[in-house]
Amino acid sequence: MCATFPYVLPNVFLPSKPIVDVMDAGIRDNFGQETTLRYIYTFRDWINENTSGVIFVQIRDTRKNDVHPVKDHKDLSDLLFEPLFSMQTHWSAMQDFHQTT
Repeated sequence: MCATFPYVLPNVFLPSKPIVDVMDAGIRDNFGQETTLRYIYTFRDWINENTSGVIFVQIRDTRKNDVHPVKDHKDLSDLLFEPLFSMQTHWSAMQDFHQTT
């Protein structure tokens, strides 16, 4: 399955009963941080007994806390399309905030 982006690619439905509607995991945790920390927490005893520790490296395609500036002047296309893409534009910044606190 490929990632599904609303309005761009169709959703994927698993052939099960009941049918499962699959959505891109990036909607919840775009950087994999929460999944990684849950995995480390689940196996913490084994990790402590069998390793000298864990190194957590995050490689990103965007800058952390990169918030787009608000335009001083908006044209007609901005007024029409900005509300539709506002959530997508600020999604990474919202996840950065949630995962840093």
